[in-house]
Amino acid sequence: MKKGLLLFSFVLGISLSYVNAQIIQVSSHLKISALSRGFTGELGEDDFFGGGLTDAGDINGDGYLDLIVGTRHDNENGFNRGAVWVLFMDSLQQIIGQQKINETNGNFTGSLSNEGVFGTDIANLGDLDGDGVNDFAIGASSSSTQGYRQGEVWILFLNSDGTVKENREILSDPK
Repeated sequence: MKKGLLLFSFVLGISLSYVNAQIIQVSSHLKISALSRGFTGELGEDDFFGGGLTDAGDINGDGYLDLIVGTRHDNENGFNRGAVWVLFMDSLQQIIGQQKINETNGNFTGSLSNEGVFGTDIANLGDLDGDGVNDFAIGASSSSTQGYRQGEVWILFLNSDGTVKENREILSDPK
């Protein structure tokens, strides 16, 4: 299996078989939840763990792919402000460590709004700052910091332990 396909199938948690380039058969799967694969983070009811997800590459440098997973309805600091979890994986696809990122965890210094749903969308941007650790765009699609539900995007520059080295907010241009 090619590395790109392996990355794709790891993030989705499935192995894919292609027939005539149109039919896809799921031959295995992997479930990560509050009760499986070694996840020990605290999740509340209706957190929507997994609502946003991306292949994070190898953040901690151990040679295994890691994940970033959104919990857009996390209520730790206010109603549906959201959070993301950096999940460090091992060769057996077990979680060997994790780092929550929100207003009070992971060195994030931004301010999120109630119902902002930080973690709705997550994109791996590659290593923007050249430090050897991938950086990420995190959507907060219902944020109201500049106007009712105009939304915002956060660029997170990460350290190898999954904490935020620097965050930058991208807002719409209110007129």
